[in-house]
Amino acid sequence: MKILAINSTKGGVGKTATAVNIAYLATLNKLKVLLWDMDIQSSATFYFRIESKLKGNPEDIFKEGKFIYKNVKKSNYDNLDIIPSDFSYKDLDIIINETKKVKKKFTSLLENLEDEYDLVVFDCPASFNLISEYILKVSDFLLVPIIPTTLSIRAYEILIKYINENIKSNIMTYAFFTMVDYRKKMHKKIAEEFPKSNKLCLKSTIPYSSTIERMGEYRAPVATFSSGSKADKALKNLWFEIKNLLNI
Repeated sequence: MKILAINSTKGGVGKTATAVNIAYLATLNKLKVLLWDMDIQSSATFYFRIESKLKGNPEDIFKEGKFIYKNVKKSNYDNLDIIPSDFSYKDLDIIINETKKVKKKFTSLLENLEDEYDLVVFDCPASFNLISEYILKVSDFLLVPIIPTTLSIRAYEILIKYINENIKSNIMTYAFFTMVDYRKKMHKKIAEEFPKSNKLCLKSTIPYSSTIERMGEYRAPVATFSSGSKADKALKNLWFEIKNLLNI
């Protein structure tokens, strides 16, 4: 089983749209996927038409097995399950501070899923907090969406600096450009120049697209309502890059 975290400290960069589409596209390769929505906005939960409500309390996450079995929901798609988010996740930092051996318990919880899933995708919180940190500590792969702007690049560099200095793990960390509009000089310049100095930038880019925005209207991944579109092809290219890096 591989664990993929999708995270960004900058809002509005397409983090959740990426998580939803990657999770769905993985199932087309016959992988059994669990998408865990850890963002209190519950957007991934909304896209998959799941009720934004947890059974039990957030602290149950660290009680081995119980939280998972109570809260895994079947999606409308084969081989894709969801653990929904709700607003109670806002208390997770407090719970973590009051819980002993958090990493060990969180790791054990995920190990119990190995016989059930090939891939776990975390849609991380919109801000970087303690649960974000623990997710990265147990993940194999971190994917960071970046809009080709100065502030988005800066947010990415701050995140990577923190990870390198504070999180001791073997996580593979890759960035990719999203919401790219090549009509804008800054977008074009950064999208062309940044990968030259950053070997951990994926080749795939996701265009600014009304098709992706329509996910909220359809409440579904792009491939299900706009197969063959420019956005669909770009997202599939991104998934295949990730798939090859994860070797799954």
